[in-house]
Amino acid sequence: MIPRFFKIGVKVLAKHVIKFGAKLVGVDAFYEFGADYYKELRDAKQDDAILANAQDDAIRAQIKEVAVLSPEEAKAQAERAVESVAPNATPEEKRAWVQYLTLIPPTIRQSLRRFEDPTGESVPGDLAIRSPEDLLPFLPQRLPLFKAGDRPLPGVDLELIELLGRGGFGEVWKARNPYMTSADPVVLKFTTEESACKILRNERRVFSIW
Repeated sequence: MIPRFFKIGVKVLAKHVIKFGAKLVGVDAFYEFGADYYKELRDAKQDDAILANAQDDAIRAQIKEVAVLSPEEAKAQAERAVESVAPNATPEEKRAWVQYLTLIPPTIRQSLRRFEDPTGESVPGDLAIRSPEDLLPFLPQRLPLFKAGDRPLPGVDLELIELLGRGGFGEVWKARNPYMTSADPVVLKFTTEESACKILRNERRVFSIW
């Protein structure tokens, strides 16, 4: 069964197609996107406490369903969601929406990581999504510089697997050598900011000493 969280995502992405084309980098555009996502995720009636609690349980279950997806599973479910909800979208839109949806599981895991669960795959029992602000940490703000399957380092057989994090300096990806399946994955950091490049070069020098 296609995750409802993904189906809602396709519906909202289609509504915000122009803003999404600009990669949702603006704070206001991202908030409007998240607000519509929130409205679709929760029913309109929230004045009844029993109903609100039941919706909290349902949303926690939907978040957990997506949080545990592997990159391969997330991509497959994202493709199914796009074809199910927006079969008439252009090929370019479909590719972008699938890419966005596959970023949701690692974004959720990053937001849910804590001492009790460093994997971020479990959902706290007291988690409540009662406003768009509560939902935004679980949604990617923009498309990444790369996508899973890319080999961004010329002459290096490292293939990107999963986006681990993103910040002001750039992106952090898990990568592997597809020709050395027994080798452990590695972490790659990418940045387009010169100030951050200096920090990363210093990190490289530190690690080379070890």
